[in-house]
Amino acid sequence: MNQDHQDTRNRYERIDQRVLNSIRSRGLKRSVQSVSDVVEDWRFERKHGLSTKGLIDLTDLEIDSENIQQGKSYMPARVGHLRQVFNALPIDRASWTLVDLGSGKGRVLIAGAELGFGRVIGVEFAADLCRDAEANKAAYETRLGADSGIEIWHTDATTMQIDPEPTVFYAYNPFELDVMTKVVNRIASLQADSGQPVWFCYTNHIASDALDDLPNATRYATVKWGGEETIIWKL
Repeated sequence: MNQDHQDTRNRYERIDQRVLNSIRSRGLKRSVQSVSDVVEDWRFERKHGLSTKGLIDLTDLEIDSENIQQGKSYMPARVGHLRQVFNALPIDRASWTLVDLGSGKGRVLIAGAELGFGRVIGVEFAADLCRDAEANKAAYETRLGADSGIEIWHTDATTMQIDPEPTVFYAYNPFELDVMTKVVNRIASLQADSGQPVWFCYTNHIASDALDDLPNATRYATVKWGGEETIIWKL
């Protein structure tokens, strides 16, 4: 067997092993969903002319924040999983604002616009990711032939200012516990002042104690789809 054939065989063996490991850990249904999500992400990018893929360490980004050590690497959410999460909310999305905390290159923002949120805001502290998000927004609007209304805020989530309106916050594991606690406490304070309803959707929720410790936050649902799990809180 020549080297090219051996390399190809090794690649397929690694793929087979990953599939088997996925089935063992998640079950067949969620493994199939994971494969479907990969295909849907590719179609989503192609349809809208986007470039949101990739894994980027924060040390490779342009960030001016004391919270950089508490941030997590950039990785985009799965579009299929987002649809399941937002469909689980008992709301009329057209009357609600979506705020993506750690919005990266903007995939969640564009998915949120596609899914009918009345206003879509991305909060991101990495300047270069904001520039990437603006480029993806422009590509999306070119294909759309209209202004999307997407807003990209280059700011730290611990100091963000949110208008008093019904809001869904989404987080794809952007922070460690200390920063997540600061962020959700700020959201809870703003919500208490405004009296507006708030939902918080948290995927790969390593710092879920920050939400569970809020006195007025209650777990509403857990969405398991593909390789992701999201907990939804009502504040």
